[in-house]
Amino acid sequence: MRILFQSRPNLLTEFGGDSTQILKTKEAIERMGYSVDLDLSERPDVSKYDIVHVFNLQTFDVTKSQVDNANRQGKPVVLSTIWWDFQYMDMDDDYRSFRSWKYQLCLKMLSALFWINNRHKIYYFDKLLFRLRKQKKGRQILKSVRWILPNSVAELEILAQDFKMPALRGKSSIVVNAIDSEAARPVLPEKYQKELDHLPENYVLCVGRIEAIKGQAKIIKSMINHREIPLVFIGRGIEKPYGQYCKQLARERGNVFFVSQIDHDYLWAFYQKAKVHVLASLRESPGLVSLEAALYDTNIVTSFQAPTWEYFGLDAFVCDPEDLSSIRNAIMDAFHTETNQHLKEQVIEHFNWMKAAEQTIKAYEKILSVKKKCRKEHTDERKSIYSNAKN
Repeated sequence: MRILFQSRPNLLTEFGGDSTQILKTKEAIERMGYSVDLDLSERPDVSKYDIVHVFNLQTFDVTKSQVDNANRQGKPVVLSTIWWDFQYMDMDDDYRSFRSWKYQLCLKMLSALFWINNRHKIYYFDKLLFRLRKQKKGRQILKSVRWILPNSVAELEILAQDFKMPALRGKSSIVVNAIDSEAARPVLPEKYQKELDHLPENYVLCVGRIEAIKGQAKIIKSMINHREIPLVFIGRGIEKPYGQYCKQLARERGNVFFVSQIDHDYLWAFYQKAKVHVLASLRESPGLVSLEAALYDTNIVTSFQAPTWEYFGLDAFVCDPEDLSSIRNAIMDAFHTETNQHLKEQVIEHFNWMKAAEQTIKAYEKILSVKKKCRKEHTDERKSIYSNAKN
């Protein structure tokens, strides 16, 4: 079986959770003896492949081009959706403040056109704009792929609801998010070691892009009266407007540290020095960073979204990402609780890349067996027609 992986063009230059998922899944499938190539262009020649596997529904335009290209060439397409509920994005003040100026202008023009001055009605328009822009493309993509691979049952249900496509439940398999529990812990380069040495012990850590969806500003605000606890943020984006807003809040609070992007292979050292990892995200599939943090004996705080229960059960400290007191209480509870060894054991056993690879291959085999069966039925039908005509 020859497999082609496809995703956004900047997958390897702007590293994210999807980058890790794709590269680690590729590596695990190759260990099983299969051939996997990675192509980030939109219209490659896919003639030599048995399966085209596209990742990330959120990059609508690129994803649609890649899916359409494979379909034109007659190849079955599998989609790892990496999707979550976007409704919170439309209701959060921090996120709204840092939308692009074009989007802000469009929203203001629509509000003026329809004489909408009420704040909540403007929110409704904002949400409607998002739905109109994204829902149509998303439905087209989901209809045209052969199979989808969400990370959780909750993600599948959100897809079915968001795109009004209950039929998705009949063409899906769950493939877990995962971590590499046996990965080597390489010696830190000097630049990273200096960053680590600069940090205090037992800090509260948040790994992820500095953006409003991830909720860094709310984490700082929530801990404004607990300055004795260090906060550490690792991720790119500090130079952008939202990042500068977070830096302003950090100066007001004090005891807040920002670390530039760290190569994934060296994050282990920063997890290991933390007491708590917090992911107070407005939308998130089960966060890879939460799984990784648990592996390094770090208590985790995560949003109350449904995948939290599927992945962590009662072993995570849960917060409402829109409620500062909820975030604060979850962080403080996690900070003053001993490390949860049960969580680490569960993550190692159930959420590893080999398990994700096995689930992925099983989905491929199901698709190819259906394709083979249809081809045989078509051939038998043609033979029958030819035989009847001959007689």
